[in-house]
Amino acid sequence: MTKRKYINNASRRSFLKNIGVFPFLKYTPLLSGTILGSALSSSASADCNQQQSLVCVFLLGGADSYNFVVPGGSAYNEYATTRGNMAVSRENLLSSNDAVQGAFGFNKRLPGLHDLYQNERLAVVSNVGNLIRPTTKSDFNASKSLPQSLFAHDAQQKLWQTGSGNLADSFGWGGSIAQRITECNSSSTIATSISTAGSNKWLNNLQQNYISLNPNADIVQMRGLSPSSSTKNTLEALLNESKAEQGSFFKQQVAHAITRADNTANGLSDAIRDNPVADFSPTGRLEQQLHLVARMISAREQLNMGKQIFFVGLGGWDTHSNQNERLVPLMTELNSALTSFQASIDRMGKADNVTTFTASDFGRTLTSNGDGTDHGWGGHSLVMGGAVKGGQIYGGFPSFAASNNPDDAGDDDNFAGRIIPTTAVAQLGATLADWMGITRAEQEVMLPNLANFNQKNLGFMK
Repeated sequence: MTKRKYINNASRRSFLKNIGVFPFLKYTPLLSGTILGSALSSSASADCNQQQSLVCVFLLGGADSYNFVVPGGSAYNEYATTRGNMAVSRENLLSSNDAVQGAFGFNKRLPGLHDLYQNERLAVVSNVGNLIRPTTKSDFNASKSLPQSLFAHDAQQKLWQTGSGNLADSFGWGGSIAQRITECNSSSTIATSISTAGSNKWLNNLQQNYISLNPNADIVQMRGLSPSSSTKNTLEALLNESKAEQGSFFKQQVAHAITRADNTANGLSDAIRDNPVADFSPTGRLEQQLHLVARMISAREQLNMGKQIFFVGLGGWDTHSNQNERLVPLMTELNSALTSFQASIDRMGKADNVTTFTASDFGRTLTSNGDGTDHGWGGHSLVMGGAVKGGQIYGGFPSFAASNNPDDAGDDDNFAGRIIPTTAVAQLGATLADWMGITRAEQEVMLPNLANFNQKNLGFMK
């Protein structure tokens, strides 16, 4: 009796765990495309001759983005009065201008992002958030068509990432884009979408085929399948036997999944080793993640990837207390990471086909709680890259008035300081999906609320 006969069903789980396959199985589709059939829609509209990478930078905790970008002129006085001790002083603002909104300022902690805006390579999408339909103050007070569990972290993160108002929806719009462009990577062993910030809803799709990578850990070959392993020949024989075995669908699929995972590990390890991106020296958490993303983009050709979707994240933005002090290192890290990443992409000559945008659970209240701000609703997103129509604000600044504020999620006698979004996540997502070559019909499937908005494309992409 050969040794392999002892790897029976009872010990199969232990066997898979010991060779290190479970982390890859988690993000690898177990069922083949032929079994899922038409459920795995891939887009015929995407131009596979055009390489593209889309990068979502999620600011976990609810970033106070109304202090990233601040209105100027007479609107500043209203802003400063309402925000009180949370307001950014005029001397701490970097002067900018928008053809419609007029003068405004970037926080001085964001000098690199300010420069990108001035050079028309970064756009501001103003007052964006989770919406089911265009929503007014009276709609809010009547609880008319509101997203579920407003102002709650977990719920609003999920709804931002799924582009839905319903918590039962579990597919992310980033994953839906990836699913529809997967044909452009048909010769690659690497999944189209990759997270450097662990599990998330934005990359979820029917195939569950995104990869999660740790930017601080090397990618190593599977134990037992490396060329130097004494068990390599035995394990390969077992896998081939399982793939060929008739009448055992599960064994066949697991064997194929292990092979795909091994190919993925080997391909990623080689590509990252061969593309160090030495001109980008990361220090902080976000820079480390974006450095890994830059290496993956540099290796696009080596990996046979036409299109890529990335999710990175930076926590710490839930600033209920000590906000003015806590935002300094957070914004400094955000500015350094995004500008260093963009500079690296520029040096690769890939600026026109890499687009990066920021997102967060929600914005924060205009009002101070004494030492910080509380959970809000709308907030600003930043979009950068060579394909962005930068140097503009898309969507108007909300009202910063503390009385009779038409944008406030509260009644006139009880100012809440929670700003109702005037731009929906669905519209932001559709604009980026347009750039990625996704048809409007497909967009309305992946972004179920998009049909409720007259303007689908916000116009910030070339």
